[in-house]
Amino acid sequence: MNKSGYDRLEGYKNGMQACGLALDEGVNAKGDFIKQSRYFAMQQLLPRESDVGFAAVDRMAIGPLRW
Repeated sequence: MNKSGYDRLEGYKNGMQACGLALDEGVNAKGDFIKQSRYFAMQQLLPRESDVGFAAVDRMAIGPLRW
């Protein structure tokens, strides 16, 4: 993960803490900008049936879509 990726992750963690929300480290899936990587990272998260999601960039947010 590059510097901006770490900064965004830290911003997410700080925002969760500032709102008094629990942080579950187990919901962090890492991928890169390769389509297959984005897809497989999201496949790790989907079984958790969460109500929300956070992606560092738009290209990662489309991970659930098959390449």
